This record gives sequence, structure tokens and C-alpha cells, in this order.
Amino acid sequence: ARAARRSGTLAALSRTGRDVWLNTATSAAHSLLCTWGVVAAITALASDGDDGHGGGVGGAAALASVDLMGNGHAATFVLLAVSTGYFVFDWADYVAKGLHRGRPDIVVHHAVVLTCFLSALVLRQCVPYVASTLLCEVNSVSLHARSLLRPFAGVPRLVTAANTAALYVTLIVTRLVPHALLVGRVWVDRAAFPHPAIWLLAQGGMV
Repeated sequence: ARAARRSGTLAALSRTGRDVWLNTATSAAHSLLCTWGVVAAITALASDGDDGHGGGVGGAAALASVDLMGNGHAATFVLLAVSTGYFVFDWADYVAKGLHRGRPDIVVHHAVVLTCFLSALVLRQCVPYVASTLLCEVNSVSLHARSLLRPFAGVPRLVTAANTAALYVTLIVTRLVPHALLVGRVWVDRAAFPHPAIWLLAQGGMV
């Protein structure tokens, strides 16, 4: 990685390093897609929940007030289905290229994510809940960008500083706060879940 910084090229990376970079680039593309998709999905949920006296609610307010049970809006289902496909690919790519060695956290994370995502899609339960967790992908854009820029020499300080600022702001706004609200909603709505096992799955997935 240090050699890559001096040369400013991906060619200086080892084969594993290039595989990791390409995997991260794919993850960044997924995060960018989710950034648009999750905003569209939450906006659609808020519009469905509007009482006709306004434009609905958005952002954190939407997560605190709209109906997150059941199959939800078509936008949430599509977003969740596309992201499920991505996580299957990402998991397979990690294993096929041996990138999972020494990274049991990645394997466990993907196993938990896919269990929750597939359960929601197959059972058509809590789809909005699970899709809303993808707000964290907004933060992942900056996280992946930092990794993608690392091998290159001569990246302007302004670019890295702006990305670092975005990383910490979105960590709070799109990862910590929304997940805290969602954990609270799962607890408040526990009586509405069709089965205790589904509630436990949802609670575990949120945490």
C-alpha cells in the first residue's frame, strides 16, 4: 500500500490489494445507489402516510412516524431486493478471492444482513424497517471513498478533508441517529409483529 501511495497507481498494489480495491469500488457503487434509493423509498413511505394536509414527513421524522410494518411501498421492496443481490455478490466475491481470511467480522455481518433481508422479502414482513437501515449507506459512501483514494499519490488535501468531514457528519446523521430511532420503533411496535421470532429477528437486525 505504501508503494502504491508513492507511485500513485493501482499497479503497485499486490493482487490481493487490487482485489480489495475493486471490491470496495463495487461497494461504493452500491452505496451511491442506496443513497438515492433510500431517500426515494422513505419519501414514498412518508407520502403514503400523509393525511392529505401536507407533503408528508421526511428524514428522521418519517422513521419516527410512518408505518414500517408489512410489505411497504414498492420502492422499499425494490431497494431491499437490489441490496440483497449486492450482498450475495459481495459475500461470494470475498470468499472466491480469499478476502475473507482474517476478516470473520465481514462474514458474520453479511450472514446477519442476508438473514434479515431475505426473511423480510420472503415473508413480506417489516420490509420498510429493514430497507430503512440502508440509510447507513450514505455514510458508507465517504468510508469507501477514503479507501479508494488511499493508494493514489497527490490527492488534494481539500478533497480528503471534505471527505473526512462528510464521513463524521453522515456517521451521526445517517447511521447512529436513524438506527437508534429504528431500534426504538421496533420496541414500541413489538405487539404488532405477527410472531415473536420475527420481532426478535428485527430487533437483532437493527442492533
